[in-house]
Amino acid sequence: MAYVPQNVYPASGYFNLIYELVQHENIAEFCQTEDFKFFNFPHASKVEELILEKNKVEDDFEVGDALLLNKFVWHRSAPLREGKLPSRMAYTMRFVDSQARYGKNFIDDFNYMVKAMGDDPLTSFGYKLTDLKEGDLISKSKFVYSSNLC
Repeated sequence: MAYVPQNVYPASGYFNLIYELVQHENIAEFCQTEDFKFFNFPHASKVEELILEKNKVEDDFEVGDALLLNKFVWHRSAPLREGKLPSRMAYTMRFVDSQARYGKNFIDDFNYMVKAMGDDPLTSFGYKLTDLKEGDLISKSKFVYSSNLC
């Protein structure tokens, strides 16, 4: 895993941009414009790739090690280096704030934007929360494991 520490180059600006775009009432209209074709939102821009490549950290992990990131840490998979392991498996677990609310409109608009770029949405998890209405606490879904420890 390659990542850039948040204090070096935070990804918060990227998420703020995506949030503002998806909240805009004319996002479907914008997705049809020529300007939209120049953006590649799910991936870092070429300028950001240069910054990320220059500042990336790649730790040497052992079997069983864990790396915890928040959504403001740029990260990506990296090729497995030579060594004892011919391949590796990874497990991803996402923690959600106990006060996070469901936004089907946001999911729909974000997925529309991703599909307009010719990509597949990264996840369909939000669509599996069929027992929630717009604005409901995500932690109240019977499809979400929640713990009283959080």
